[in-house]
Amino acid sequence: MLYVGGITHIGNRYKQLVTQQNGELIHHDGGVGDSRARLEALVSRADAVFCPVDCISHDACLKIKKQCKHQDKPFIPLRSSGLASFSRGLQNLTQH
Repeated sequence: MLYVGGITHIGNRYKQLVTQQNGELIHHDGGVGDSRARLEALVSRADAVFCPVDCISHDACLKIKKQCKHQDKPFIPLRSSGLASFSRGLQNLTQH
């Protein structure tokens, strides 16, 4: 799973949720410190991409959505960068 944006200091909690489902989480900050040029390669490595719309630039979110469509990957926009929102998104993905 790829998580783009969000609050970096709670990343370990996100990783724990994904690990509990036997997955691996890759995090990219959306272009604040991490290069946006890396997004395409990270999307190709992921089974799905999560994007909290409250903690990412509009440009980065559109770029990710376009890459997901191009690579036929699920794009899961999240209402917020909170753990509960991520958990719901993860549950919705695993139930389908």
